[in-house]
Amino acid sequence: MAVTDGDSITAAQYNGLQSRINTIMGTGSGTNGYGQTLASSQVSAGDVITAAQFDNLRTDINKANNHQS
Repeated sequence: MAVTDGDSITAAQYNGLQSRINTIMGTGSGTNGYGQTLASSQVSAGDVITAAQFDNLRTDINKANNHQS
């Protein structure tokens, strides 16, 4: 699900991205995952995504990038 500049992100789009970063940084599955505690978490369907929630997700993405770089 692509998001265009200026569009609102849905809870489903946010949760999809958060789930992918959880697979990398969190407990993962099988041999995947770094076992780190995430700053971000899933949101409920219909929730408005707050700036703080997006900041937490961005923090997790940056940690994954730093770890892999």
